[in-house]
Formats: sequence, C-alpha cells, structure tokens
Amino acid sequence: MRGRIAGGFVLALVLVLCASFCLTQLAEVDLHWHLLTGSRIVEEGRAPRADTYTFTSAGRPWVDLSWLFQAVVALAHRAGGWLALDALKIVLVAGAFLIASAIALARAGPGLAGALALASIVASQERFTLRPEAFSFLLLSVLLWILARRADRDRVLVLVPPLMILWANVHALYAVGLGVLVLTLAGDYLDHLLRRRAGGRAPVLRALGAATGAAAAGTLLTPYGWRGWDLPRRLLFERIAGENLYARSIAEFQAPFSGFGTTAAIIAFAMLAIALLAAIPLAWRHARAADLLLLAAGLMLALLARRNIPLFTLILLGAGG
Repeated sequence: MRGRIAGGFVLALVLVLCASFCLTQLAEVDLHWHLLTGSRIVEEGRAPRADTYTFTSAGRPWVDLSWLFQAVVALAHRAGGWLALDALKIVLVAGAFLIASAIALARAGPGLAGALALASIVASQERFTLRPEAFSFLLLSVLLWILARRADRDRVLVLVPPLMILWANVHALYAVGLGVLVLTLAGDYLDHLLRRRAGGRAPVLRALGAATGAAAAGTLLTPYGWRGWDLPRRLLFERIAGENLYARSIAEFQAPFSGFGTTAAIIAFAMLAIALLAAIPLAWRHARAADLLLLAAGLMLALLARRNIPLFTLILLGAGG
C-alpha cells in the first residue's frame, strides 16, 4: 500500500513539474510557420511537396515529415486558440515523462525513480516546446513501454509497426525509434547467446525481429516514400554533426559541455550522466544487454547536441530505471 501511494506521489510530481515547465509563452520561432503549413494541409487535404514560402528556393522539393504534427496543431488552434496549444504541449510532454517514469517505478521503486524523474525533467526542460519533437518524446516513451513488456507478453509487439508508421508521419526522429528497435534486438540476441536473461528467449526474439522489420518497412508509408528515409540522415550529419552555420551558431545544436551556455538543464544532465557511468559497473552482470546498448546510444546522442538530452533522459527512465 505504501509503495502505491509513493508511486502515485512520484507520478503526480512528474505531472506538476512538466506542466510547470510547459507553462511558458508560446514563442517558438517556427510555431507560426507550423500553423500556416498545417492550415494549408487541412484546407488542401494533402502534405506539401514543394517549397512555396521561400523566394530563393521556390518550387524545390520539400520533404515535410512533420506534416501530421502541423495538421494537428492547426486543428487544435482552430478549436481552442492558444489555450488549446498550451494544453497540447502539456499533454505531449507530461505524457512522455509520465509513461517513462511509470516504467522506472516498476523497475526501481519510488525512491530512485522519483530522483531520476526529477533530474530528467530539469535536464530536459529546455526542449519543452510545441514543436514536432514533443510528439517524438511521447512516441519514444510508448515504444519503451512496449519493449519493457516484451518478455512477459510478446504479443504487445504487434503495436510497434503502427506506432512507427504514425511516428514517421509526425517527425524525422522516427529514426531514433528504429535505432531503439535495432539495438534492443541486438541486445536480446546477445543475451540469448549468453543465456543471461529470459528476455532473450527465441520466441521473443522472433517476435521482436518481425516487429522491427515490419516497422522499418512501415516508415516508408509517408507521402514521400524513400525520400523520407534520407531526411534524418541529412539532419544528423549535415546540421548537427556537420561543420556548418547551424552547428556553429545555434545553441540546440551545440554539445552540452561546449561552453555555449551552462544552464540548470546542463548541470542536471551532467549529474545524470555521472550517476549512470558510476552505476553501470555495479549493475553490469544483472543488466540486460539491450538496456546497456540503449543507454550508451542515448548518452552519445546527448553528448553530440543538447537538443538530444530529452531522448537520453527518457531512455534512462524507460530502459535504465
């Protein structure tokens, strides 16, 4: 009984903190662009395929994998104005961290889960904006929840392909979801070879492999087909990891410890990273290989650019908690 009360308190705290950090002015520089594009999508009944906004590149092909997010935002604004958009932001962000925190509660108990959730929210709050990535946070947490249940109920994996189809039509970070699936499959296969964990049982491996393959194929079901696969690669290697104007001058593309503004979020991220590195040697023999691979990949992404910190914290709660 005490455990349930403590767990409920942790989830209530997560909800209040996320909502508090979300109650800021809707001042995202590209929000009105998303609203305009979403209104056109709703009116025309199709996703954009060519740039009609920029004089110097008018008519050039446009792969807009956020078209569904833009349509949702436009419909929400028509229905309830700015209050509806505030509510949508809270639902997306708080929903993501509630699901991830619930996974951590089931694995680690209310004490550790509460501490991780608090630090994770503080570390991630710079990205609590109404942008397509907010949908990615929620969908990543749902994917982690599905994978957390794979050993007990492998039939839950049938939810993976439709989830990934939805994600591919909301944001280019669906590539992170595919990466999570591939790393989980690789980790479970390694555990199966070493026979360390029940999660590596052959039936679960087959179900996970089928779900991963179907999910990868499903991400082609966007208005852009094969071109939708190239966009995540270009965003990572040309904008974030590349040497260009974006990487040099925009804060969100900077490495967290590059000195480009040390904030409370960066300090909280540093604490989480240090705690993770200290805990891995202690939990090495009992940890699932998939969790270790996911944590390593999430930490690498966060160290590459501060905009990726929420991806790391959600993985930490959902896979490492």
